[in-house]
Amino acid sequence: MVESVAVSGVIRTLSLVKKLSESAEISISIKNNSSHTLSNVITYTNGTSIDAANPIIAPYTDPPPVHFETNLRGTVGMLCYQIEGTPYYLLISWKVPLLSIRRYNQFSIHVCESPLPEEQKEKKLFFEHVHKKYKEFSDRSMQLSNNNDTLIVNATMSNR
Repeated sequence: MVESVAVSGVIRTLSLVKKLSESAEISISIKNNSSHTLSNVITYTNGTSIDAANPIIAPYTDPPPVHFETNLRGTVGMLCYQIEGTPYYLLISWKVPLLSIRRYNQFSIHVCESPLPEEQKEKKLFFEHVHKKYKEFSDRSMQLSNNNDTLIVNATMSNR
């Protein structure tokens, strides 16, 4: 039996008068098809949270998505959930470049043994390190598997 956690993200860029005055909206959905509770969420973003991340995602649930927005493109962020009953954390990060010329939206999912730090400056450094290492230039589905805990994470990000 395979357990899974499905994560989908949608990044929408809302055009305004000029390219630099665009805003970005990020929507992340997490469907927990595993026997593990996802808890103790820590958030890092340079934007504004519209719909806060669910503090606890129970096994076999599909809670409403979390939404973030910024007044300008150039947004980054990360969600970090503890995977209860394991020493692991689920990290979900995104980056929308300031200018879209030859740059693509990035999305990352990673399972690691280190949580997102509490202090804002340390969160930024942690984000930069982890996101740089595991980023995907993605408008497609991604999959990350941790066979030791039979945890599968699926992610989708698309532009609108």
